[in-house]
Amino acid sequence: MRQFIVTTLIGFSLLLALGTGLAADLPVWETDIDVALERSKQEGKDLLVAFRGPSVNKECKRINEEVLDGIEFRTVLGNQFILFTVVDPRDAELDEEGTAEYRDLLKRFNIDLYPITLLADSEGRVYGQTSAQRPEAKFFVQAISELGPNREILDEALRLAAKADAGTPEVKQLSDTLERLGIDFVLQHHIGLVEKVIAWDQDGALGLSSLWEQRRYNAKVLRIYNQIYVSIAQQLTEKKTPQEKIQLIDETIAKHSMEGELLQLMEMRKFWVWNDARDQQKMLQALRKVQALAPDTALAERVSGMIQALEKRSAAPPKPKVENVEGEEEKEALPASSNGADPVPDPESSAPRQPEGAKKPQDVEKASVNQAG
Repeated sequence: MRQFIVTTLIGFSLLLALGTGLAADLPVWETDIDVALERSKQEGKDLLVAFRGPSVNKECKRINEEVLDGIEFRTVLGNQFILFTVVDPRDAELDEEGTAEYRDLLKRFNIDLYPITLLADSEGRVYGQTSAQRPEAKFFVQAISELGPNREILDEALRLAAKADAGTPEVKQLSDTLERLGIDFVLQHHIGLVEKVIAWDQDGALGLSSLWEQRRYNAKVLRIYNQIYVSIAQQLTEKKTPQEKIQLIDETIAKHSMEGELLQLMEMRKFWVWNDARDQQKMLQALRKVQALAPDTALAERVSGMIQALEKRSAAPPKPKVENVEGEEEKEALPASSNGADPVPDPESSAPRQPEGAKKPQDVEKASVNQAG
């Protein structure tokens, strides 16, 4: 697949020379999932599903217009996949039936955050996803090309799941194969396969049931956090001062009665606010609070390293300012800004571990998600 994409990209400049008539021959975006799936089966092509972001967001607008609807994207990928798109309700006048269909699609593909692009087989089984944010077609094409091998990995996982049973070697093989697909990915799109691994290792002999239970719990916490954060992300970008942003975060914490892992993740958001403001002392305060909330979690361990790095930087003598060729002062580089766009920690490396006596995921979900938005 990758070789085909590279070859297509090399010849793309030649296609542009064909003139304005090219646009009329470009593959079109289907908007009916049943039609897209039927075409996928008839034409022997997999499905490329694009959940678009709202055009009120400048970056989403550029991705929609310059990438998804652009000539390069549709020429390179439209000849390999059946293109299916889901338009944000804010860009479409949906009646009651249309709104219900939109919600069904979010549920069908288990989408929490968008824009996002998925690859699925003709049965609608997702085997890859990317949320490339740079509004340039070449980055999307590259990201999608790297998902090709996942199709065979998913097929292998399904084959193992059909053969496996409690105590058989296929259980461990299935677990390993799911890890190759990506832990957060399978927890989002193939939870049924994960539950089979847990069920087949109920006695814990392989150490897989407790491992995947923990991963599932961590993923639920992160999903709830993402839903809540998305509900305030636009408001955060509109706030003028760090103090106003911190106040909004505190109000959100109080509104959802956050505690435990959710509280720790939302407090981490304050660090990013102070990072954008270039206030190292406030950054340190925010990190220390996150660490103190649950010092034994994976996130706290990661934060510990960040604290050490910041303390070392604060203790170091200031670097002399230098001027670039235009005579402007160059500023010391700080960690990348997180102004609403930084990725949340992944479930395996950063989500807090479930402490003794902690709320069960379903209890946290009831207490938090039902209040979101």
